[in-house]
Amino acid sequence: MKKFIIFLIFALCIFTGIFFLYKYVPNAETVSYSYDEPTLIIEDDVITDNDDSLLIEDNNIFLSYDTIKKFIDPNIFYDENEGTIVITTINKVIKAKINEDKASVNEREVQLKNSIIKVNNILYIPIELFPEDYKTDIRYIKERNTVIIDFKDRQYPIGEVYTVNGTVRTGPSIKSPLLLGKVEEGSKLLIFEEYDKWYKIRTEEGIVGFIEKRYVKKDLAQKKGEEVSDGAVSEKINITWDYIGDYGGNIDKILPVHGLDIICPTFFSITDKDGTIKDKGNQQYVSKYQSLGYKVWGLVSNSFDPDVTGEVLKNTSSREQLINKLLEIYINYGLDGINIDFENVYLRDKELLTQFVRELTPIFKEHNMVVSIDVTPISSSENWSKFYDRVELARIVDYIVIMTYDQYWAASPNAGSVAQYTWVEESIKNIINEVPNNKLILGIPYYTRLWKTDSDGKLSSVTLSMDAQDKFVADNNMIKRWDKESGQFYGEVDKEGENYKIWLEDENSIKLKTSLVNKYDLAGVASWRKGYEKEEIWETISNNIRLN
Repeated sequence: MKKFIIFLIFALCIFTGIFFLYKYVPNAETVSYSYDEPTLIIEDDVITDNDDSLLIEDNNIFLSYDTIKKFIDPNIFYDENEGTIVITTINKVIKAKINEDKASVNEREVQLKNSIIKVNNILYIPIELFPEDYKTDIRYIKERNTVIIDFKDRQYPIGEVYTVNGTVRTGPSIKSPLLLGKVEEGSKLLIFEEYDKWYKIRTEEGIVGFIEKRYVKKDLAQKKGEEVSDGAVSEKINITWDYIGDYGGNIDKILPVHGLDIICPTFFSITDKDGTIKDKGNQQYVSKYQSLGYKVWGLVSNSFDPDVTGEVLKNTSSREQLINKLLEIYINYGLDGINIDFENVYLRDKELLTQFVRELTPIFKEHNMVVSIDVTPISSSENWSKFYDRVELARIVDYIVIMTYDQYWAASPNAGSVAQYTWVEESIKNIINEVPNNKLILGIPYYTRLWKTDSDGKLSSVTLSMDAQDKFVADNNMIKRWDKESGQFYGEVDKEGENYKIWLEDENSIKLKTSLVNKYDLAGVASWRKGYEKEEIWETISNNIRLN
């Protein structure tokens, strides 16, 4: 029995020793670096480990297209058919072709020291193509064959090692292998994350790992910086679209409009797959409105033709040609802005439409023109709604106009309001999850539809202006009643075996809808279309959106 007790005590001592060694004795294993292959570090992430993300030739740095797209610029665009890389920022459009020593910046040619190259079917882009808007700080540590990329708009705490005992490990544990067995006293470290007893750091030499807090003194406690937008507008704006027939607009009928800021004539449309632009512009029209103190934004449409749209946008060269044509036209007319009205687009062309807007915007803004685009409310319809990348478009342009009308469209199987109040508000609530309210303009209708059900039960409709609707109501002694859900007066009458229904647009409905501009603090209001309204509507809008 006595021998058993001695054995038990001996075993317990051995177990305690093993446990102590396991828990408290640091791991002395060191992970050694190989400098044969270049290493890429983006902030605290070691990106490359023989994965071809980085190429260094004669001290010139190249990053793979996939690396840039994943870690730096998700919007970098590669046109494989034409071998062209397109980089777009708020201010610049940069284009360069593979193996060419020239590039273009906003259509102006520049010389390149290094061209885009393809190695083992991987596309490598020289960092000299990186625009300032990337806000990158790139450092090459030759002796470690390492490239470090930091972002200038992000800041991290800086630590100082104040003892010779500091070590850097692969993980936040003394059992993790060593990366650096001894950190020089006074060394500066960049601190990325904080754990219970550890910091995740990067040394000045580019070693990313973990160090115990007890060896480090924090010198500067800063959080990641975030850019804050000042917003697109300081006050609400009032826009109206003006439908222009083939005559180019009636100059004699141009008069001051109460509270109006911007007139948006439907001057231009893309009519053919070769990018032909139908031009209904009128210089006198533009000059007359500008002389009255209004800005003129020319509307360009895609003729609502999905085949034409897809063909014109599919290549970098065809988009460039279209943008240059439009720019020349807009400059010649002296226009103040462009309103892009592309509707009925195939879902497969969603990215191409967004890329077109990315490439157009910096070019037009360089010429001091405002860029806006019209979108529909969010729905499940592919060709009507889903092809708009509203989040990305909002990042690019100055304004997005949501066209809250045609809730019940001309060929709808059921009669209903063009834009009932509850539907309009719901459309705003949905889209402001994707578009900042200070960039969002509420598009409202000045028209309504008169619905007719004939004796055979067939439903049809005609579009009426406000004056035309009032005339129909008066001529047919139609009794109106207020419909709370639509926020409109509703009328119905039977006549010669046929039933007529109408939801009226007037000062009451317009006041309700435009009140949403203030409720959701939107950028302003746009109306379709001039000539369909009653004169008093202008005062209603102006008084309503400029209460504050």
